[in-house]
Amino acid sequence: MRLAIEGVLVKLGFVPEYRFAPPRRWRFDWAHPDRKVAIEIEGGVFVGGRHVRPVGYGQDCKSINEAAVRGWRVLRYTTEQFGRGRPLDDLQRLGFELDLEDPA
Repeated sequence: MRLAIEGVLVKLGFVPEYRFAPPRRWRFDWAHPDRKVAIEIEGGVFVGGRHVRPVGYGQDCKSINEAAVRGWRVLRYTTEQFGRGRPLDDLQRLGFELDLEDPA
């Protein structure tokens, strides 16, 4: 399912690993630069990974706040939520037109 979701994101104009604040090395997992909408997948949430440990969480707060100051909307998901298609639901709510019936 994850590959199918990533395929839809590419069709919508999202790009993976988008650097949004050069020369900083901060990257969004997926971003639509023209609409300033980003998707972040928070891995390791259930096993104490980087995103939920104090230093990693603090760094994430700093980069996400910088993105907000620059006008980005950042949608955040656990790997489970991403795999179940939650980003597609939210993107539709933001006005993205999804043609999920098109197999191509």
